[in-house]
This record gives sequence, C-alpha cells and structure tokens, in this order.
Amino acid sequence: MSFPPYAHASEVAALLLESACIKFAGDELFEFTSGWRSPVYVNMRGILGPVSYRQRLLTHAAACLRAGVELSKIDVIAGGETAGIPYAALLADSLNKDFAYVRKAPKGFGMRGRVEGAEVDGKTVLLVEDLTTEGSSKVTFANSLREAGAAVDTIFSSFWYGFEAQTQKALSEAGLTLHYLCRWADILDLPQVKRTLTESQRSNVTGFLQNPDGWHKAL
Repeated sequence: MSFPPYAHASEVAALLLESACIKFAGDELFEFTSGWRSPVYVNMRGILGPVSYRQRLLTHAAACLRAGVELSKIDVIAGGETAGIPYAALLADSLNKDFAYVRKAPKGFGMRGRVEGAEVDGKTVLLVEDLTTEGSSKVTFANSLREAGAAVDTIFSSFWYGFEAQTQKALSEAGLTLHYLCRWADILDLPQVKRTLTESQRSNVTGFLQNPDGWHKAL
C-alpha cells in the first residue's frame, strides 16, 4: 500500500512554512508524546486562526479529497479529539457533509460516549486529523468509530511526517489509507529551506525521518 501524494504539495509546504507551522530545533530538541526526541516539529493549530491561511489550506484540502476520494460514498466527516475537530468541521461545511468527532477515551459522565455529533452507525466515515506521525492514534480513532457502527477505511491529514515503514505497517494492518497534503520531504525541497538549513541540521533531520526510533536511541 502506498499513500497518494497531493499534486500541489509544494504550495502547501510553502504555506506551512510561511504560517510558522514548521519548526527546526536549535540546541534543544523537541520531544513527542511517544518519548521520541526530534530535530523537527510541526504545529498545525495556528494555521486555522488567520483567515487567509485557513482559506488557502482548506481549499487545498478540499481539492485533495475531491481528487483522491469518492466523496459521494462519504456520509460523515469525523475529527479526532482535539486537533482534528476544527479541520473536520470546516471540511464538512465545505463538502456539504455531516460532522462528528471522536474522543480519545469515553467521557467519564453522562452517556459516556466516544463519538459525538452526527450518527455514524451504518455510515461511511472519513476520519480527519491535522497531522500524522506514524499512524497509531489514527488507528485508535478509526477503531472507535468502527465500534460505533461506522465503516472507516480512509484518513485525511493536512501533514504527514513521512515515516514510511511505521505508517505503512500501522495503517495497512488496520485497513486504512492515508491522504495528505504534504510531508517533510516537500518542506526540505523548498528553496528557502535549502538555503537556510546547515549541513548538520539537514543530516539530523534526514536521519530522524529515515529511522526516528534509531535516531532517538543513538542520542
């Protein structure tokens, strides 16, 4: 299984760099929730704030989905808690679809549900997230939707780290396909990034992206 690239990935990469979503570490590395330390980080939350950035990103997202997904078969667009929720809600409006969101864990009161919003039982659901690293959290969200009766086989993410082996293993075993706008390879290909990254920085970034676990353990 391969994940289809978006035709205008370089434009999205430039937009993410312009909107300060892309971070390169200095002396202090970033740390992921998984425990990995990293020379790079992506923060997609701020891009939805300024209307000019938000509209440009959503235009690309809608175009990517129209090109790669049979939207006529999608009943509901669902966002993963919490970062995927605004992306899913905005795309549901743009594509005229019902909207839902899925929690990381059941809430501890009331009806204790994991899925809120539109009914997903018996429906085909597109899972939307802001970014994807190796894919394990996406599998968790997809399985929660399936437990609620949904059919889920497609994920959309604005950014993918490009961890080929890890993502392929996690998503293919779960029967999921990823559609995304751009990945780190597209960022590193930008002329302004090529001009500003030192050889040491580029070597660290490339090593991390090729083998994040091994790179982290070698520190």
